[in-house]
Amino acid sequence: MERLQYIAAIPLICLLACGGQSSDDTAPDPGDSDSGQPGTNTGFAVSGTIQDYNTDETADGTGLCVSIVDPTGAIAGGKYVVLASTTANIDGTFEVTDIVTSSAFGILMLVASCDGDTSNVMYSASGIALESYQNLGGGDAIVDRTAWVIKDGYGGTLDTDLATAGYTGASLTTTGALIGYVDDNAEAPLDNATVSCDNCVAETFYWGEGETTFATAGATNTATNANAGAKWIIPGAPIFTYHADAEGYAFETLLAGTIAEMAVFVAFSAE
Repeated sequence: MERLQYIAAIPLICLLACGGQSSDDTAPDPGDSDSGQPGTNTGFAVSGTIQDYNTDETADGTGLCVSIVDPTGAIAGGKYVVLASTTANIDGTFEVTDIVTSSAFGILMLVASCDGDTSNVMYSASGIALESYQNLGGGDAIVDRTAWVIKDGYGGTLDTDLATAGYTGASLTTTGALIGYVDDNAEAPLDNATVSCDNCVAETFYWGEGETTFATAGATNTATNANAGAKWIIPGAPIFTYHADAEGYAFETLLAGTIAEMAVFVAFSAE
């Protein structure tokens, strides 16, 4: 499955970083829609597969819900709006229908536990850029999308391993996190790349092949490891311009950040 499918539009991530919160304090109710016309099929559809970020395999969809979210309200520190939701199929596939939106900042595929249990499933958001839906009408569809999720308590494992690597902040389910990878220009995981922001308070940790996720032989990993998917994470990432660096490669910068309780998935791919 193509890794680049979960890149979120840059303006969308900026909105997420501006402090927006959920439309309520529980997981979105499957079948609810803020379009005002549920079940009329006046909007477009989004379908795809939920992917487990821990295993890089298709997730078991049991108990998972997928919502399409408009984050526009977050620009003023308000709430995002759930446009439409569905319950995922057991095989990890999903289809959300009747989506109507005027968002100019992209939309999100938000995966969560249907019962709102964030101890087992972390709110996990993957973006869809404006260009993908701005000309769609009723009955049109966006297909074959990948919606990533942190589930089966993997968020707790990351908390433990981050602490082992020297992180002293709060749990990811409290702070949220910016999570991604670095690819070369052939879309393959890139070794020895770093991700950072200038003059901001942000710690980047890197997946590796050591005894814990973010440390090898007792030392905290300091760059990406291609064998571990070139993955990285920034807990509680503040809104800032982030950049990837790797010898011999150039990358566009990314205005990015996250919000409390949510994992936001992004990527750097070499030009």
